[in-house]
Amino acid sequence: MIETFNQADIDREKNLHRLAQAAREGHPFPIGGGDNASANTLPRVGKGVGLSATTTTETVLFASQPFASAGSNNQGEDGFWYVGRTIRFWVSGFLTTIGTAGTVTLNWRLNSITGNSLGASIAITPIVSITKGAWIFKGVVTCRSIGSAGTLIGAGEIIFGSTVVTATAPGRTFLMPDVNSDATATIDTTLSGGNQVVLTTLMTQAHTMTTQLGLCEVLN
Repeated sequence: MIETFNQADIDREKNLHRLAQAAREGHPFPIGGGDNASANTLPRVGKGVGLSATTTTETVLFASQPFASAGSNNQGEDGFWYVGRTIRFWVSGFLTTIGTAGTVTLNWRLNSITGNSLGASIAITPIVSITKGAWIFKGVVTCRSIGSAGTLIGAGEIIFGSTVVTATAPGRTFLMPDVNSDATATIDTTLSGGNQVVLTTLMTQAHTMTTQLGLCEVLN
């Protein structure tokens, strides 16, 4: 006799497995809903975004999914954020430049182009008149504290291909932030609707910077 399972049985087994894994790892898992997105329910989100900037004002190139509000509980039961929660970001795209170089400054912020910064690059001078020069952004952000005045700390880098910038100092990799201090940003983890992380560009000339792929990965 062949034993068959319906979708409800399969879903029930998955939930039991996830609940057991969450208990072993010390992370909450919201069976049947709730505003807590744990590493088990949201390990990776890929985005083929295709956003493009051609203006000389700061513009969003990539936006993560919103991460749910937390509250005051430091173990995360009230939402996504808890102390030590870490997310990794990976974004790639192209830069096409006009005949005047100007500069390009990358930043990553909370929620919008006016949000608190997790660290900006220096003003980067690109090679002129290139078509679809490649770039990759990598970043990691960790929660240090939660609440209405919580804190995130970030460390990132933007890497350009050989056709975009010269290999002279500081080379083709630019740190974000490029300063001798922590890249901390105040975050309201109780905010209705949650928070998201955005990658922005600020160009002094009307180049075209486009995002092709993006990934957010919850590490714990």
